[in-house]
Amino acid sequence: MTYTVANTGNVRAVTGNQVLTSTLFTENTWTDPSTPRSRELMPGGRRTFTARLPGAWPLGPIGTTIVALPSPATGPLPGVAAQQAAATTRVWALPWPQLTLAALLTLAVVVLRLNAARRRKRIEKLIALAQQA
Repeated sequence: MTYTVANTGNVRAVTGNQVLTSTLFTENTWTDPSTPRSRELMPGGRRTFTARLPGAWPLGPIGTTIVALPSPATGPLPGVAAQQAAATTRVWALPWPQLTLAALLTLAVVVLRLNAARRRKRIEKLIALAQQA
């Protein structure tokens, strides 16, 4: 997952990011492990972050909430309050490798059954010819 955080204020900020995901079976939380220096945002600046959530298996709807927890880069400043921001989205994810494997296995079963039916008809036809002779 890729997301962008922007600093719309006028103070240099460090953002602590949390990503919360919920799937059909699990809920996961991921906290940005990068150093504070790499999460620093200048006033008016923006930075793109990438998160990989190994616990979120792509099966159906995945709800994602990204929470940015900013704080001034130089430490607490009197009269400056940083507001946390959150964005939520929901996407449908499909496990393409598993779906492809299931489709190939289904196709193999259908081909094997058709081939067995064709062989059975051929054997019945040979038996009928042998009985006539």
